[in-house]
Amino acid sequence: MALPSQAECRQRVTTIVVERLHLPVSSPDADLVATGVLDSLGLVELVAQLEGEFGTTIPFEEIEVDSFRSIDAVVTYLTEHLARQPG
Repeated sequence: MALPSQAECRQRVTTIVVERLHLPVSSPDADLVATGVLDSLGLVELVAQLEGEFGTTIPFEEIEVDSFRSIDAVVTYLTEHLARQPG
């Protein structure tokens, strides 16, 4: 399976955050944690949605708040994470 482009990844992450999790996002670099949009429960739900959407498992030890702070941060983390996956 081909890795998604960064643009495709951003679009899919944005869809998850806005449409599935119903979180208001003003821009891809908006800090979702500092603004209170993304709390600990929201982070768990976001990780679960990302795992399902991208067919991967995100190890607990890789879950750093800074990697999920904004849509841009999630895209950066995901593209690096997916590139490390075998196959």
